[in-house]
Amino acid sequence: MTHAYRCPLGSGAELVRNGPVVLGKLRPSREVREAMQMRGEFVPPQQVKLLIDTGASFSMVSRSLATGLGLQPLRRHAVVGVSQKAEMCWVYEATLDLWLEGPSSRVEVALPLSVTGVADAHADVPHDAVVSGLLGRDFLASFVLLYDGPRARFELRTERVRAED
Repeated sequence: MTHAYRCPLGSGAELVRNGPVVLGKLRPSREVREAMQMRGEFVPPQQVKLLIDTGASFSMVSRSLATGLGLQPLRRHAVVGVSQKAEMCWVYEATLDLWLEGPSSRVEVALPLSVTGVADAHADVPHDAVVSGLLGRDFLASFVLLYDGPRARFELRTERVRAED
C-alpha cells in the first residue's frame, strides 16, 4: 500500500523560492521520551519546516533546536558543508511526525530520524521565516521523491511506512 506526503498548498512561486519543504513535528526518540517521563519531564513536539536536500548526505537541524527538544547526543561525525571545512557534529535520534495519505485515509506516522546538530545559521532571523533543518539522503532512502515543477508540487511516496509507534 502506497502512502504519500504531498506538499502543502501554496503557489508555484513559493515552491521555486523555498524549495520542497516538509511540514511536521519533531520530538525526542521514543527511548528518550520514556526516560523523560520516568523523571516527570515533558517537552512538547516542535513544529518544523524541513527542506528536502538531495545534496545532503545526512538530515540536519540546528543545535539549539536539538538541545531545546532534549535530544540526547549519541555520537559525533564530520560534516563538510559549503565551506569545505570538516566540523565535528553530534548526531541525535529523534522522531518526525508526518501526515501521509493512503488509498482511503490520512494517517499521522511517527518516523525515526537521525539528525545531525549543526551551528545555527540564522540566529538573527525570526524562527518562522526559515527552515528548521534539512532532510537528506538518509531520510530519502525510504521514499520516492517526485518533483513536478510545471505543476508546482512535490510528493514523497513510500510502499512501507516504517513508523516508530
